[in-house]
Amino acid sequence: MRRTASQKGNEKNANLVSFRADPKLKVLLLELRRGDESLGLLAKDLLELLLALLEAGKREMERRAKLSPEEMRWILQTIDDIPIGPETALLLPAEAARRLSSDPKGQALAKKLRNLSPAGAAALAVELLRMRKESAGRAEGNARA
Repeated sequence: MRRTASQKGNEKNANLVSFRADPKLKVLLLELRRGDESLGLLAKDLLELLLALLEAGKREMERRAKLSPEEMRWILQTIDDIPIGPETALLLPAEAARRLSSDPKGQALAKKLRNLSPAGAAALAVELLRMRKESAGRAEGNARA
């Protein structure tokens, strides 16, 4: 396959990420800014911190909580009516635990969710968001067929 000129130029900038900051994010960045520090570099530092937090949470989910793929699907089904976004993400494990605890079969899973740290809860929310997008993509693909 031949590469176009724009593809060749994109290889050089493969790690370049840019985005327009949400007004709340911009306010936070301005508050954290030191002197004439670049907002982009400050955002990069915050994203690296978030990545470390999510990696720690993922390890917790895999080692301590030991959430199986079946349990993850069950959790996703339990909260399928809740939009997963920045405002709701950290609330999802507690809400799923609340809903699961009313089912005798779900009480053990509810206990696992209640024991997650904030990092584990954030990692769980990211994984649930990924799973939801994946299942929506499959559903959309099936609808086209």
